[in-house]
Amino acid sequence: MRGHGKSILSVACGSYYNAVMTCQDHFTKFCSERYRYEKLLGEGASGRAMLVSCRQDNTQWVVKEIDVKGMLLDEVQNCLKEAKLLEALNHPNIIKFREIYQTKEQKLHIVMEYADSGTLASFIKEA
Repeated sequence: MRGHGKSILSVACGSYYNAVMTCQDHFTKFCSERYRYEKLLGEGASGRAMLVSCRQDNTQWVVKEIDVKGMLLDEVQNCLKEAKLLEALNHPNIIKFREIYQTKEQKLHIVMEYADSGTLASFIKEA
């Protein structure tokens, strides 16, 4: 896909690709203008989660970073399906989706609501 200027995400998600930002200049501007990195929340096999603050209103969000380089097409599609599902849901007990974008380094960033009460596992353990 390099010759056409498209990433694996553009192939994976078709029309939804319009919501995914790939230009390095836009990514740099997007990050510096919208979010301030606070801390790393955790890392796993598929990526990592970072706490960020919105520069506009100082609200806290989580950026779920997934490295899509080397992923199979169906794996990338599953990541995008997760984001689309989160976007469609609106319930007080479900984490809210804010936006999705892709970095030049082929990392998918899903920006979601920050649940500051801890993880579900820690909540169950304390109960």
